[in-house]
Amino acid sequence: MNFHPYDVAFLLIDYKGGGMANLFRNLPHLLGSIANLDGAQSMRALISINAELKRRQRLFSENNVNHINQYQKLYKNGDVEEPMPHLFLISDEFAELKSEQPEFMKELVSTAHIGRSLGIHLILATQKPSGVVNDQIWSNSKFKLALKVADKADSMEMLKTPGAAEITQAGRAYLQVGNNEIYELFQSAWSGADYQPEKDDQQIEDHTIYF
Repeated sequence: MNFHPYDVAFLLIDYKGGGMANLFRNLPHLLGSIANLDGAQSMRALISINAELKRRQRLFSENNVNHINQYQKLYKNGDVEEPMPHLFLISDEFAELKSEQPEFMKELVSTAHIGRSLGIHLILATQKPSGVVNDQIWSNSKFKLALKVADKADSMEMLKTPGAAEITQAGRAYLQVGNNEIYELFQSAWSGADYQPEKDDQQIEDHTIYF
């Protein structure tokens, strides 16, 4: 599945400064990265994210649409000149970010909630969710993915069930949507293999991103 940078863009929040952004630095989809946040940097980051939210609201109002997919359809039909990709804010090891910058984390989750229809989405990743996923984060997270976790407390924090602690095979994970509208065990893919274009099936093209 391929998406143009006008369809999908990423902003990486690497609080630990672990070099996550280096893995994606050559991707045209990468708008930038935020690392080693202190008080001033976190405020600047929030100002920039909120400015983007307001820009999208203005463009929606000017073009009489209320959802990102409607706007992207206008762009692909040539009815508007300015592209607007789905913007994914990706936080690696957000447990530490939440612990050190709780107000920044709170504002980030709130912004993503407001910006959902505007195409602004938040992806939070952590290896140890126990004691970190509070009610605000859980209720504003429509999709949860849980690979094997260390104990039942971690699974309960993520899924409200012990299932992720009972996984025995590598790469198995649970997908939970909403309040168990979907709750499925699946096998995740390994992304370390070389790309083989001859195996890329181009017969079916769906350019819509569903949320």
